[in-house]
Amino acid sequence: MNQSANSSLFFYQNGKLVTVKQGNQQRSILRNDDMPLAEVQTGETVGTGLLATDDKGSVLNVQDTEDLEGHNFSAYGHDPNLPSMRITLGFNGEAYVPGAASYLLGLGYRSYSPRLRRFLAADSWSPFGQGGLNAYCYCEGDPVNSSDPSGHVRLYLRNGQILQTKKNMASSAGTWMRPPGFDKSAHRKALIDSTLQKPRRVLADNPVKEGSTHVSVLEVFRNPGSSIEKVHIKATDLGTFKRIRAEIGVLIRLHEEGNKAPSLDYRSKAAELMNQNEAIANAGEALWRKSMASQSPDTAWLNDKSVSIRVPRPQ
Repeated sequence: MNQSANSSLFFYQNGKLVTVKQGNQQRSILRNDDMPLAEVQTGETVGTGLLATDDKGSVLNVQDTEDLEGHNFSAYGHDPNLPSMRITLGFNGEAYVPGAASYLLGLGYRSYSPRLRRFLAADSWSPFGQGGLNAYCYCEGDPVNSSDPSGHVRLYLRNGQILQTKKNMASSAGTWMRPPGFDKSAHRKALIDSTLQKPRRVLADNPVKEGSTHVSVLEVFRNPGSSIEKVHIKATDLGTFKRIRAEIGVLIRLHEEGNKAPSLDYRSKAAELMNQNEAIANAGEALWRKSMASQSPDTAWLNDKSVSIRVPRPQ
């Protein structure tokens, strides 16, 4: 079988790119967990580059036997120094495709353009699924504090950091575990003054799996310990959501007490649990929006029992 020199083959392991083969040229990426450490080239061009990355995996520097090459990324990942002959990876440690000037996310599922700051194709999980209403939006408009390796939903940063952006500068604003200047008394009052909407019954997407034609969706606080942000959770997922939320609270307290066991990364574990609850909340949000669509102004009167419809008798 003849393979075109311009075609590329991408090989993944555990959801991460490990090898790119283009004709006789091959690039292999060496990693430690999720972080890329080096890139090795074999074939017509031979070389090895050591990578320096940030906490999201973005390649900031690559050092080979000849030179040190630096890279700077905008909030949405644009770097004028890409493409590069030395590296394949770029923003958030994802593979940069020179011909399309974009990144392949989700094992090649969708291309993301850092110049346009949006995806080049619609999300199959949008608009009524976990992808959200905007089928082309990247990280829900917050690429500084989250990433989207799947091409579907954003993930929180493992280190728990929150950054504030102003013009071309980003500065620390604390962590998602405890907002800066947190006032417990004011927060308690805000919780008391907040009201939650009543549960809604929605047609089930999979009645066989749910065991019923309808499911209930409830409005709850995402993290009542530090925020009044509200999310929507399917009734059958509520127990899991609250259990994970409690575990996150314990991990946050352990971290704030001084991380007495340095071998345990409380923030990283809490971020993993937050991403699990985010997936549950996204599923519930899709059902909540589905219930709102069924109650649109044009059709809501059909379910209003107080409205009487008189059909004139034929003369």
